[in-house]
Amino acid sequence: MPPAAGSAVIATGIVSVGLHLTGQEVLSYLLLALAAGLWVLLAAAFALTGDQWVIAGALSISALAAGKLTALPDWTPGLHGVLRITTWVLLGLALTGYAVLLAAELRSPRPAYDVRRWATVFPLGMTAVATLIAATATKVDWLRPFGRVLLWIAAGAWLLTAVGFLVAASRWPRVRRLLRRVR
Repeated sequence: MPPAAGSAVIATGIVSVGLHLTGQEVLSYLLLALAAGLWVLLAAAFALTGDQWVIAGALSISALAAGKLTALPDWTPGLHGVLRITTWVLLGLALTGYAVLLAAELRSPRPAYDVRRWATVFPLGMTAVATLIAATATKVDWLRPFGRVLLWIAAGAWLLTAVGFLVAASRWPRVRRLLRRVR
């Protein structure tokens, strides 16, 4: 199953939100349950193919979106509670994805630069931002320092990946010719 198959979950979730916004609560919850079921199927497929970054990124983006929705003042108290719980569940799943990514990197280290490193850096950064947003939206103060730690880990991963790219690029013949011209 290609990573783009995750669009089925995203599309279903978006239509669910649209139905909620138009007062179609039953259909909205039905599609939300369907999206959750699709997510479970896709998560199993991705876990078996090595595309953990896709699911980790999708979960982080979902947690970020849920946090942003939770922060809006327009919700009824009941719906606000549902959004708060949804934010927590999605953030918990995103943090699990973060741990899976770190474990996969430690299990199969690639000491030389590899373009696939960017696929790890993206969900690390997205999870950090989602954690910071969730901390504010759900008013859980202890989550902010945790989000900052995750952000520094992501920034370090970004820096190492960027340096690796620059070192690798400096060895490419075209880049070497360009650098000779600049000197």
